[in-house]
Amino acid sequence: MRILTLRSFFCTCILTWLCSRQVSQSTGSSLSSEHVWVPSNKIRFDSRLILSNLQKLPQTNEQREAAHYCTTGNFSALYDTIHRDLRFWWDTGITAKLMDWMLDTVYQMPVRYKGAGILFKDGKPYLITDPAVLNTTGHHQRLVAAHFALFIALSSTFGASIPDVEFLFSTADEPAALLHYFANGTNPDRLPPVLSFCKSPISHADVLVPDIHFFMRNFTAKLLMQADNFTSRWPWDQKTPKLFGRFAPYARAANQYAPELFRRGRGGKDICQKGHNDIFFCDVRKHYIWDWARKANKSGLPLDVAQQPKRDMMHHASFKWLLHLDGQTCSSRLEQLMVLGSLVVKEESGYEAFFHHIIQPYKHYLPFWKTFPEETKSALLWASQNDREAAAIASAAQQVALTYLHKRALMCYWLKVLQEIAALLRYTPGPDGGRRTYKHMVPLEEYMRTGGWRELDKHHLRYMEFWD
Repeated sequence: MRILTLRSFFCTCILTWLCSRQVSQSTGSSLSSEHVWVPSNKIRFDSRLILSNLQKLPQTNEQREAAHYCTTGNFSALYDTIHRDLRFWWDTGITAKLMDWMLDTVYQMPVRYKGAGILFKDGKPYLITDPAVLNTTGHHQRLVAAHFALFIALSSTFGASIPDVEFLFSTADEPAALLHYFANGTNPDRLPPVLSFCKSPISHADVLVPDIHFFMRNFTAKLLMQADNFTSRWPWDQKTPKLFGRFAPYARAANQYAPELFRRGRGGKDICQKGHNDIFFCDVRKHYIWDWARKANKSGLPLDVAQQPKRDMMHHASFKWLLHLDGQTCSSRLEQLMVLGSLVVKEESGYEAFFHHIIQPYKHYLPFWKTFPEETKSALLWASQNDREAAAIASAAQQVALTYLHKRALMCYWLKVLQEIAALLRYTPGPDGGRRTYKHMVPLEEYMRTGGWRELDKHHLRYMEFWD
């Protein structure tokens, strides 16, 4: 006679108990010694629920400790962005109708094919948008695949601490949820809570998350862990008092319904041209490098700003003042410069990333180009006349990076985002939620096995840093 395993024995016992519960609830009596009949479809339904629960991976001690670290770590200031971004849905919540609409329109502008829908169920991630479309996304395919690797790492790190939740993320440079398109945020039933890496907090409702490049570039190992090397190799007094920067000539994207993002050049020159749909492209970097900086150099202003030759971060660290210009939207160069122990002279572009609320002008960076690039001159004059204060600002910026931008803090931020979104859902995610059906539902691990890891391998991205 075949011996029952503990699992099958447990299932049998629970099924027997459920049968008795169904009979007692339907007849109002307790289970008697007589034979009873229970519809087979009820038994199959309850069996499926039991097996689903049994198949949940138990949370390991390491996963509990990781979640506890995120709760007790000093990241509350970092989480303020999450609370701000989700304020649009505080009263109405996020409905199944809204989520279905988002999944149906994900491949329209501005996200187009640059993103995907994700379900976390029982701590495991699933792709709930069409996998075939991801083969048409160009270089964004590796960005999407890198996000998938991140979600698998989140599942492995936190397990059951990740609630059942659905969301849509975007890898597009332009933010996805322009308030102008959605009644200025007054109709949350049609306002999509899209997870993006950059936005204008004035004009967009995107929910900010860390740029995937933190993980793709192994920011913690390659930069944060080298912070002492940068400062010891180039102590403040040995740095060159010159403004240094190297930039690819990307044009800045600015929607015509987000006027705070428009840029003016030297003397108020119009440097923006109409692009597709409602997008203008402003030649911020081209104008600064090839127009304003060239003329400023001739006037004797101490700066070295160009497209070429490229220089590594150690070379950047040899200068007291480092220029930051945003790219098409937010540039990931900012967090790199903050590590180097130099004063960051930061363009006030109107775009913000998830941690920008923590860094303050004249405390963590020196602001310029609120209106015109000519503000560079007054910024450098201040820096040269306030050398001790400039050094303190540089040190404070480095400390922010070390405290809030390491890999564990980033993973904790993602966990907190998912927990906060889940708390706003007005439905139960997953196919057993009662009202959820999915055109597509593929385990992310399966997708990665059948092509996702291969995509990352092509770009030498197999070994990204996450928790450890």
